Amino acid sequence: MTEKNDKKGLPKLTGASLDPKLVNIKPINTIDEAIDEIELSDTDVQSETIVNEKLFMFARSLINVELHKGRELSPIEKMNHVEKWWNKNSIPFQIDEEQKQKIINAILKAQLPLFESPLSYCKTKAEQRIVDQIQDKISTKKRNRLWLMYTLFELQGLEGPKTFFISGKKIQDELGIYSAKHWWEMLNELEFEGYIKKIKNGRLKGRKASEFIYIDHPCWSESKESMLQYEKIKQSASMKNQVFRHIKKYKDNMGLITQSSLT
Repeated sequence: MTEKNDKKGLPKLTGASLDPKLVNIKPINTIDEAIDEIELSDTDVQSETIVNEKLFMFARSLINVELHKGRELSPIEKMNHVEKWWNKNSIPFQIDEEQKQKIINAILKAQLPLFESPLSYCKTKAEQRIVDQIQDKISTKKRNRLWLMYTLFELQGLEGPKTFFISGKKIQDELGIYSAKHWWEMLNELEFEGYIKKIKNGRLKGRKASEFIYIDHPCWSESKESMLQYEKIKQSASMKNQVFRHIKKYKDNMGLITQSSLT
C-alpha cells in the first residue's frame, strides 16, 4: 500500500512496494524528509558525542532515500547533504578536515549491519529458533550441536550465495562452553554428515578461519546466478581439484596410493 505525500500529492513509496524484503524499511523518499527525520535539539548540538551519533543516523537515513530512489548518491552528494543537515540543525562545530573524516567514517559505517559481530547476530537468531522449534527436552550436547548448525545456517543466509569464514577459535570466542578443538571437531562432524562443506582450509586447523558453505541453504536456489555460483564453488572443492591443488603445493608428497605402493 502506498501513502500520500502531503506536499506533492504524489504516491509515497513504501519498502514493500519496492521489494517484499524491505517491508520494514521506513519510507524516507527525499533528502528533506531525511533531514527532518534526524533532528537535534539545542542541547543536543552542544554535545559532540550526540552529534556524532545523530550523524550516523542521518547517514543511515540517506540509504533509505537511495533505496526508494533506486539510485546511489555520489560521495559529493552525500557530503553536501550532510552539510545541509549540519547547517539546518545549527551544529556549532566547524566541518574541518578532522570532522570531514568523521563524516566519511559515519557514511561508510552506515552501510554495514547494525550489529558488531555477524556471528553473534546469527547465534542469537539460532537460539530463538531452538526455542521456537524444539519443544522436547534435549541433552546439552544435542542442543549445542543444533546451536552450531542453526548459527551456521543463519550465517550463510546473512552472507548470501558465497562462502563464509569460520574456525573453532571464532566459535569458541562467540559461543563459549567448549574449547576451540571441540568446536572444530563438531564442524568436522557436520561436514562428514553433509550439512556443510569446507571449501578451503585455513592456515592453522581450527584457529585460522576456513571457508565453508551450508549445503542445503535456500540462498543457493534464489536465482540462476546463485545456482551457478553454488556449482562453481562445489566444483572448486571437489576431491579431484583438492588433490591437484595439494600435489602442486606439497610437490607430490600427498601420501596417495601409487603403482609403486602396491608392489
